[in-house]
Amino acid sequence: MRVRSIIVAAVAVLAACGNGANPTASEAIPDLNADQVMFGVEYFVTADGIRQAKLVADTSLVYNHESRYEIRGVHLTLYHGSGEEAAVLTSRTGELDTRDDRMVARGNVVLVSMEGNRRIETEELFYDPRQNLIWSEVATTLYEDGSVAHGDGFTSDAQLKNVKVTRPHGEFEGLEFTF
Repeated sequence: MRVRSIIVAAVAVLAACGNGANPTASEAIPDLNADQVMFGVEYFVTADGIRQAKLVADTSLVYNHESRYEIRGVHLTLYHGSGEEAAVLTSRTGELDTRDDRMVARGNVVLVSMEGNRRIETEELFYDPRQNLIWSEVATTLYEDGSVAHGDGFTSDAQLKNVKVTRPHGEFEGLEFTF
């Protein structure tokens, strides 16, 4: 019986390697402690029937007892109250708490505003739709119309209209960030 198991395992490994394709994030073995694993996920955040955000993820690991989703391949679109896109966020991973729709994005986080040619890059970013707030508490780089500013973090409304940089340093010429 043991030899048969080894042969079955060897055939499975060879079959997986035979096509020459590299596995993607959604093909990787998920966390076996998750209650559910979902692929190609869409999640909408609304308030009073108005869409505030749309989260798209390659993979979601669901932990029912915690109301928490671990997400991979994150693409989050934030909206104005009028329904127009305000900003788009991408990151490698993140977490979503389904009780209050708060989210954390991690790993190569990029947030791009649809207005004003503004981009924010950091390694960790928090989003709280109930407070209409986004922020980071780690090194952050902000770009706007060719100018660059660095800081130890930032806070802003979800539409990136009122950005406040924590301990800013760098080239600020032409930037309209509040410090």
